[in-house]
Amino acid sequence: MALEPGKQLGSFEISRMIGVGGMGEVYCAHDSRLERDVAIKVLPEAFALDADRLGRFKREARLLASLDHPNVCAVYDLYEEDGVQFMVMPLIEGDTLADRINRGPIPARDALPIFAQIAEALEAAHEQGIIHRDLKPGNIKVSEDGKVKVLDFGLAKAIEYENEAASSEAPTRVATPDPTKMTQEGIVLGTPVYMSPEQARGKPVDKRTDIWAFGCCLYEALTGDLPFQGETVSDTLAKVLERDPDWDRLPPDTPPQVRALLRKCLRKDTNRRLRDIGDARIDVFDLITESGRVEAVAGEPAPPPRRSYVLAASVALGVVVIAAALFLALRTEAPPSESEPIRRYSINLSPDAPLQPMEADGSGTGMALSPDGLYLVYVADTGSNQHQLFLRRLDQLDDARPLAGTENAVSAFFSPDSRWIGFFTHDKLKKVSVRGGSPITLCGDISADLGASWGDDDLIVFSSGMGQGVKRISAAGGPVEDLLDESFMKSHGFIAVAFPFVLPGGRSVLFTAVAFPTMEGFRIAALTLETGEVKFLLDGALVYGYHPTGHLIYGQERAMIAAPFDPGTLEITGPAVPVTEENMELQPRINFPIHFGFSAEGTLVYVPGSEAPPEVSVRRTLVWVDREGNEEPIHAPPRPYREVDLSPDGTHIAVRFNDPLDSSDREDVWILDLAREPVTQQRLTYEPLGAASPVWTPDGQRVVFSSLREDGFNLSSKAANGTGPVETLHVSGNPISAYAWSADGSSLIFHQIMDPGSSNPNSDIWVLSFDGEPTASPLMAEGYGELHPAISPDGRWIAYETHEIKVPGGHNIYIRPFPNIDDGKWLISTRGGEYPVWAPDGRELYYWSYTGQMTAVRIETEPDFAAGNPEELFGGEYLTFTANRPFEISLDGQRFLMIKEDKEAREAAKAVAAQPITELIVVDNWDELLKGITPAR
Repeated sequence: MALEPGKQLGSFEISRMIGVGGMGEVYCAHDSRLERDVAIKVLPEAFALDADRLGRFKREARLLASLDHPNVCAVYDLYEEDGVQFMVMPLIEGDTLADRINRGPIPARDALPIFAQIAEALEAAHEQGIIHRDLKPGNIKVSEDGKVKVLDFGLAKAIEYENEAASSEAPTRVATPDPTKMTQEGIVLGTPVYMSPEQARGKPVDKRTDIWAFGCCLYEALTGDLPFQGETVSDTLAKVLERDPDWDRLPPDTPPQVRALLRKCLRKDTNRRLRDIGDARIDVFDLITESGRVEAVAGEPAPPPRRSYVLAASVALGVVVIAAALFLALRTEAPPSESEPIRRYSINLSPDAPLQPMEADGSGTGMALSPDGLYLVYVADTGSNQHQLFLRRLDQLDDARPLAGTENAVSAFFSPDSRWIGFFTHDKLKKVSVRGGSPITLCGDISADLGASWGDDDLIVFSSGMGQGVKRISAAGGPVEDLLDESFMKSHGFIAVAFPFVLPGGRSVLFTAVAFPTMEGFRIAALTLETGEVKFLLDGALVYGYHPTGHLIYGQERAMIAAPFDPGTLEITGPAVPVTEENMELQPRINFPIHFGFSAEGTLVYVPGSEAPPEVSVRRTLVWVDREGNEEPIHAPPRPYREVDLSPDGTHIAVRFNDPLDSSDREDVWILDLAREPVTQQRLTYEPLGAASPVWTPDGQRVVFSSLREDGFNLSSKAANGTGPVETLHVSGNPISAYAWSADGSSLIFHQIMDPGSSNPNSDIWVLSFDGEPTASPLMAEGYGELHPAISPDGRWIAYETHEIKVPGGHNIYIRPFPNIDDGKWLISTRGGEYPVWAPDGRELYYWSYTGQMTAVRIETEPDFAAGNPEELFGGEYLTFTANRPFEISLDGQRFLMIKEDKEAREAAKAVAAQPITELIVVDNWDELLKGITPAR
């Protein structure tokens, strides 16, 4: 029952009714104690009679009373008088926003100052955990001087009023409702025309439901029309759930940034909707000058849908004219469908701060996009081997700005709300606000960066370097927790766990396990945090992340791949499809890894390929080189050769390279027949992850090789003619490489990486004895990185390399007696050296010195051991850095089998790699491409 003027409720005397709504009746009253006019909201009678609901309301009212913000209508107190429950609030004179809209559309220059204040009010409430749930123009007061007050904050939650009086077929309004008639038929709690899709479905809501309503109100203010309306409540809700607003009704001079903001606010999928109203506030304030006017060009034509204002910015910056033509064509020819067109355009970085090239091992995430797609952060090369984080907003014309305090940053990643940037220096993990300010150190003692991911639970999962496993820390700092420790690394033979990515919900983490630093040794896996269980998903691949479209994004075979993926079951649910080259014209600057970043909102940024660098490795050739450096070509086709071993009779070569007809990076062992003209090539191994370090058996009938399989690292052999099965000789949990045989063929000498999962992995030399059951035992394990053993032809001596004495380049060559290594040790190299090889007569030892020369040392063993002075024979453009032996000696000891590099191709590749990276390609609506080429379930 309405209260009559003059009615006394305690010290409050009713003056007049102001309005009626689902939340109760509102009156103007005079407070005789404080001599002021106030607004009184009388709560519904049914509500007041329900003790539970009344109790909930009182608790909520106390929370609302804590909201102290100039744009929020405060709650003074809650009273009960004569059985009437009522709230006391300030009396705010003036029109509601609904009144303003009823007089006609509001120009953007006038609307934006209003909505900046609305956003500030919502932001203040959301920070207190308060959601409005019924934001609409009728709940927004605008004074004559432009001051805004948002009313009824949190009351929808407090009252939890049921839709009792609403029929699904009741007519809904077709214009902004009169605030004095908010109980009219068809107006239900939440007001259907402003209801978010999740509200309409009866699902739980969060602050993003207010962001939806904010977008509805802004659309209505600019157009004078409702974004969603129908003849009945059902019709209206159907449009909320299924249709987009009529974007063509926006005035032609609406700034593109406002159009973009509206689209982000009115996305039906909450995962793609703007996550934080604070970002909307920033967007709006950025458009307002000091005088309160909007920076917009009068008569500016309506740009295309969704963040296409970046295109306009790109054109204004003077980017490619063709991109502008494509922009105009797409704008006018885009089909009227719910899927939004995919758009590509370029942005330029300052020549003084180009993108820092990514490290060759993939460490250093060169760029990252914020989840909302607004911010790009990248590691800039600021000269003199210095680098720093630069931040750029993709919706503005301004150049990227340096972030103070981020000097020496090597990578960056964003928080889920896009407000913070986490980054690594060479020894610390830090974070900094996108608004600037001093960075905050989260933890130290980090040796290197191999990726990080900031989860929705505000925990950061990261890999801090080789052998470090996966760790977790609160985004506020604190103790570091091991998720995958060294025991996991050692048990699987991994040298690193890299690029972790927290899946939605924070229950699982994707990561890349690295067995050895080539693509064959990469495995994508998922860790379930609750159980610690690890599930391996893909071999020979590097994880990039998970996209909300339901796709696992990863790198494989020099391409970016998308595969439908269920983050709940951790299963790939459909076929994988490349999303590079033909699909999106992505040409990575370097084959691998790829410089790029993508956002949950649907934007991709990547480094375009300039002129494609020559394939240096493909153009390697095999040559004979005599002691004076004269070359004789071997008539075998150019291939990415590495690791050669000459057969005991000198007629065949076992060599490692990848199949030119295979698009993968997997390398296998091939046999080359030197007696044929031209030389024939026959593939010997077909290992799932490739094979390496070929070594002939002393009788020349078989070839031993190393490979990685499910059971670990294998030493295996196969008949050199390619027939018969593969025979497994030894299995280890550590990376191993066959290298030499004892003279009598009873033992195989190999080296292996010990403790690859530790922070300081080392290599030792081992012996696999075939006297009875094959038995492996260490020969040299002195902690100096012993590797590349070579046994003399008479079987009495072993040459090897080690870093026992530090020299420029790393290693020196030593000789010891074999197998009794403790009977002596002689330093052979004087300027460092690698890959020792004995002359067939045992009278010389050859190695490649760090001066870039093939070097020979005369060896005498009778009556005592003695080594001569090193003699440099020749140098040249030869492959001299690989995992195992890159050259061999002929049977007569007069020629060397070398792998020759293409000098011109190498220099050209270096020149391409050295070019500063100043251009980036942006792909807008990239998620539409993902959904189109490989739909997720």
